Amino acid sequence: MVSSDPGCCQLPCRRTDTQGKVHEANDYYLSLLGFTREELESGAIRWDELTPPEHRERDVQAIEQARANGRSAPYEKQILRKDGSRRWVLIGVAALPGSQLVGFVLDISDRKAIEATLRDREAMLAAAQQFANLGSWEKSLGAARAVWSDQMYAIFGVSPDSFEPSLEALASRVHPDDRDRFLAHIARLDQGLCDDLEFRILRPDGAERTVSAHAEALPDERGKLVGIVFDVTERRRAEKELRESEERFRRAIIGAPFPIMLHTDDGRIVEINEALTRATGYTIEDIPTYEAWTRRAYGEKHGAAGKLIDSLYALEHPVSAGEQVVRTKDGRLRIWEFGAAPLGVVAGKRLAMTMALDVTERRRAEERLRQSEERLRVLTENSQDIIFRYRLAPRRGFDYVSPAATRLTGYSPEEHLARPDLLLEIAHPDDRAALGELLSGEVPAVLTARFERKDGRLVWLEQRLTAVRDQAGKTVAFDAVARDITERKQAEEALLEADRRKDEFLGMLSHELRNPLAPLRNSLYLLRQTLPPDPRSERALKIIDRQTGYLTRLIEDLLDVTRITRGQISLHRTRLDLAELVGRTVEDYRSIFEANGVELRDELPAEPLWASVDPTRFAQAVGNLLQNSAKFTPRGGRAEVLLAPDDQGRAVLEVSDTGIGIEPSVLARLFEPFSQAHQPLDRARGGLGLGLTLVKGLVELHGGEIRASSAGPGQGARFTVKLPLEQLPAVEAGPGPAPEASAERQVLIIEDNRDTADTIRDILELAGHRIEVAYSGPEGLARARELRPEVVLCDIGLPGMDGYAVARAIRADPALAGILLVAVTGYARPGDRRRAVESGFDLHITKPPSIEQLETVVAEAPPLGPA
Repeated sequence: MVSSDPGCCQLPCRRTDTQGKVHEANDYYLSLLGFTREELESGAIRWDELTPPEHRERDVQAIEQARANGRSAPYEKQILRKDGSRRWVLIGVAALPGSQLVGFVLDISDRKAIEATLRDREAMLAAAQQFANLGSWEKSLGAARAVWSDQMYAIFGVSPDSFEPSLEALASRVHPDDRDRFLAHIARLDQGLCDDLEFRILRPDGAERTVSAHAEALPDERGKLVGIVFDVTERRRAEKELRESEERFRRAIIGAPFPIMLHTDDGRIVEINEALTRATGYTIEDIPTYEAWTRRAYGEKHGAAGKLIDSLYALEHPVSAGEQVVRTKDGRLRIWEFGAAPLGVVAGKRLAMTMALDVTERRRAEERLRQSEERLRVLTENSQDIIFRYRLAPRRGFDYVSPAATRLTGYSPEEHLARPDLLLEIAHPDDRAALGELLSGEVPAVLTARFERKDGRLVWLEQRLTAVRDQAGKTVAFDAVARDITERKQAEEALLEADRRKDEFLGMLSHELRNPLAPLRNSLYLLRQTLPPDPRSERALKIIDRQTGYLTRLIEDLLDVTRITRGQISLHRTRLDLAELVGRTVEDYRSIFEANGVELRDELPAEPLWASVDPTRFAQAVGNLLQNSAKFTPRGGRAEVLLAPDDQGRAVLEVSDTGIGIEPSVLARLFEPFSQAHQPLDRARGGLGLGLTLVKGLVELHGGEIRASSAGPGQGARFTVKLPLEQLPAVEAGPGPAPEASAERQVLIIEDNRDTADTIRDILELAGHRIEVAYSGPEGLARARELRPEVVLCDIGLPGMDGYAVARAIRADPALAGILLVAVTGYARPGDRRRAVESGFDLHITKPPSIEQLETVVAEAPPLGPA
C-alpha cells in the first residue's frame, strides 16, 4: 500500500544492501526524481542509481534498523534525479509484512540552501569581525551572561574553553582605573539606556589594550541587548603619534634658526616662528594675513609678492622661490632667499610653508669679493713680479700668467698658457731637478732658480709658492709670485767672493805670523838661561813673554774664526760632566781676576750634568767669556759664573759681571767679527774683537745658543749659553788608560755606510771580540734573531727599516731579551736621544765615536744568558 503524500515507494526486501528496483511510487516521488510512471513500471528506476555512493551506507543502516525495530529514525541524504542533479531529502524507512519496505521521502533542498546561505553569511561576518578587529555580543536585560563572537574572545585574549563571558569575569579583565565607569555603563544598559564607552582591558599575557564599546536594545518583547566592541589600541596609538608628530613639527618650526611662515589659501598667516620675529621685528599680530605681510615687507612691490604667494598653493613639490629684498619693522633692508613647500589641505584650506635664509651678508661678501678680485686684477696686471697659477692635476699647465712674464722672461702670458712645460724648458740645467720636484707636487715655500730668457740671457727668479689642495689634501696646483733677483744674486756672489778672499787673507796672515813665534820663544828661553840675573833684564824678559803670549792668542783667535766661518773646525766630542769642566776652567782663569782686583764667584751643581762636547773647544769658549769679564770689569768689581739645568733638557751657563756694560746699539752686532765697543785712542783694553765671535761659533757648533744682555753703560753685562744635555748615562771616553782585558763579546753592527761599519768591525776585532755586520734594517733584525748577540751597535738612518723600528722589534722579541742596544748615530739633538730611549735603546753615542768609547761600551756589556 502506498500513501499519496508525502511520496512513498515499496522496495524489494533485501537483507544486507539497498540494491534493486523500485516497484511502486506515488506521483510526488516520481516528480521529485523526474521519472514517469511508465519508466517505473518498466523497471527503469533502480535504488542503487538513486543514491550517491557517499550516502549508501546510511541507507543500509536505516534498512537494518527498520527490519530490527519496524522502522528507522528519519535521516537526511541526497538523491540523484534523472537529469543528474541532486536534491536533499528527509527519509524514513518502515518494514511491512512479507519482507516489504516502504520509504517516506520529504524534499528539504530549499531548507538546506537557506542553511548554507546562513553559514556563509556567518562565516563572512566572522571574517569581517576578525579583519576589523571587531567583536559582537548579545544578552538579555538583567542577565549576567552574554553570548560572545569568536572575535570578542580574541580581543580579550581568552578562549571560549577557559573563559565564561559573565559580567563578573568581564569586569575582572577591565583596567582597575576604568572598572567603575565600565560597571556604571553595564548598569545603564540593563536599564535600557544605551551609550558608548571607551575603556582599557588587561589581557592574560599582560598586554594593555584600548577598546570602544557600543550597545543597542533590540525592539522585541524579549528585551535583548546587542553590542559591538572595537579594539582601538592601534588607532589611539597612531593618533597619539600623530599628535606628537604634529607637536614636533610645530616645535621644529618654532625653534628653526631661520624664518618660517605657515599660511593658507584664504590669505591667513597661521603661524610664524621666533626666528622670523627676531629677524624682522614683526609678530603674528602685526602680520595676521599675507596681505599685511607683503605691504609691510615689500612696500610698492607687495602686489607681485602677493601673486607669488598665491602661486605656491598649486605646488606639488618644494621649490626655490628666489631672492627678495625685505623691509624689517625698524626699516632695515635685508636680502632673503625664499623656499616654499605645500603641506596639503587642512580644514578645507590649502596650507603652504615659506622658509627664508638671510643672505644679506653673503651678498655683501660676494660684492666685496668682486671688488677685491677687481683690485687684485689691477694689481696683478700692473705688478713688476710674475704672478701665476700652475695646475698639476688632472693635467699640467698654466691657469693664469700675469703680463710681467713678458718683461722678465721674454715669453708672453699666451705663450706660457700654450706651453705647459715651459717652466722646465727654460730652466737652467742645474735647477731642473728642483723644478721637477715642484711639478710632481712637492711645493716648498720658496724656490729660487735660474731661467733662460727668450733672448738667451739668464735671469734669477725667486718664486714664493702656495700649494692648492683638493678635499683629500692632495696638491692639485700652486700659486706663485716670481720676482727678478738677478741683481741681488750678482751682489751676493760678489759679497761671497769678497768674504772668501778676506778669509783666505786672514788665514794666510795668521799662518805667516805664527812662523816667527817659535824662534822668538826659543830665543826667550836661551836668554833666560844665559843672561846673568839682573832686575832690568828680568822685567824685559817678562814683557817679551807676556806680549809673545798675547800675540799667540790673537793669532789663534784669527785662525779659529777663519776655520769656523769656513766650516773647517771638527769637534772631538766626548761625554763628560759639564759642571766639572766649567769648574776647571774657572779655576784656570781665577789668577787673572785676582791680578786685576776683580772678585770671581761660581755656583755649580753638585750633581753631574752630562753633555757631549769637545772639552778643549768648550773650555776655550768659557775661557773667552771669562777673559771678556776680566778685561771689562774695573778693579773692585765682581764676576759670577752660574751653571744649572733647565726644564727643557739643557744646561744654562751664565757669566755676568759688574763691568762697563754694553750700549744697546752695540748689542745687535756684538758677536760679529772685529766688532768692539768704542775705545779711546790709547786702546787700553786692546783686542781684535774676535773673542765673542769665536764663542758664538763654538757654542753653535755644539748645538747650543748664546745671548748677551746689558742694562746699558756702567750696568755690567750678562752672557747666557744654553747647551743640550745628554738624556742617557754618560760613557766616560776621555783620554786615560785602556780598559782591562775583558771577556770576548758577540757584537752585531747594523750600519748602511760600509766604510763606517767595516772600520768599527776591524777595531773591535783587534780588541778580541766576535763581530758580524748587517747593512740594512731588515737584515740586521734577521741577523739579531739568528745570532742572539750580546751587543747591537745600530745606526738610526737605515734602509728598509730605521733604527728605531729595529730597536722596537728586538725589544718585542722575548728570545732577544737582555741584549745591550746602542744607538750610534749622527742624530744628536735632545729629542733624538729621548726617542732612542723610548724605542728601546740603552745607550746613545754620537758619530764619530772614539775608539775608547766603543771599547768601553762593548767591554762593559753584561753577558747574555741562555736562550
